[in-house]
Amino acid sequence: MFRDVYRETWGHPPTAYVLANVMNLFVVDDREFKDNLGIYAENSVDDVLCNLAFEVAWEYQYELMGPWSARLKQAYHDHTYGDHIGFFFLDVRLQRSLLRSGISDTNETKLQAKQWRDLRAALAEGGSLAKVSVLVVVSPIPLVYTSRAMNEVLGSGG
Repeated sequence: MFRDVYRETWGHPPTAYVLANVMNLFVVDDREFKDNLGIYAENSVDDVLCNLAFEVAWEYQYELMGPWSARLKQAYHDHTYGDHIGFFFLDVRLQRSLLRSGISDTNETKLQAKQWRDLRAALAEGGSLAKVSVLVVVSPIPLVYTSRAMNEVLGSGG
């Protein structure tokens, strides 16, 4: 069922044309499967359905980045383009809910311990992002919140 819906959605001719002709990468968010995913009990009907939907997303979206089985249970990823540009796609949602990785972490950070370790390793000497001069961090949520007054100042160029 999920595969049929996925194929119909992404097979829409204009969408399929764009996806076939331009680079695209996937940043995951719980809303891709079900809003407020983290509130569902493990093995509930919602949890099982969301896991099935997530598996289909892996089969299609993450397959573009390599064998999906090698990336199973890790929704964050990094890429480099040329010698100087790097991208790190954060997982701030699924690791805490659907993937249930790092659940024992008691801190209140958005990134779990393993993702922090992997990000540090990617940026360290010899890491996949070590030599980039521009790093773009991609997140489904804002990384920085500013006040309305600050937004007005920034928006006015002052």
